[in-house]
Amino acid sequence: MPPFAERAASYSLTTPFFRHPAGITWLDGSKRMRLIPVYRVTVFVPPAHLEALKAGILAVDDLAIGDYREVMWTSAPGIEQFRPGESTNPAFGAVGELTSAPTLRLEFSIPRDAARLQRLIVEGVHAHHPWEVPAVFVDESFFPVA
Repeated sequence: MPPFAERAASYSLTTPFFRHPAGITWLDGSKRMRLIPVYRVTVFVPPAHLEALKAGILAVDDLAIGDYREVMWTSAPGIEQFRPGESTNPAFGAVGELTSAPTLRLEFSIPRDAARLQRLIVEGVHAHHPWEVPAVFVDESFFPVA
């Protein structure tokens, strides 16, 4: 079994510790951590609009998780595809035409709070995203904090 698979296989929510490859012990001793329930929000955005979207989101919320603020992840570029319907007003492409465009994946997490999530999506994402209907996905997950 590959080394990562061995480590991953040995860890679960019921396991009281996890041995990091560098030898650090998490969830045990002085490095004790806990898992908090979070919403993980994923937004796909054109590369040219990434910084404006991040600034808009951070103007609404500092994205605090534990003792860290402005926690976000951006993944490598991909390609987004869509065909705008007859009743749309697309910011890019044309009604009825299949359109492809470069896109980045922006992710962030917040403690589970429905009002905070709604404010972030409406005032942070939708208000600062160039698409008429941004691709936004929300998952429930857990995040380790000290």
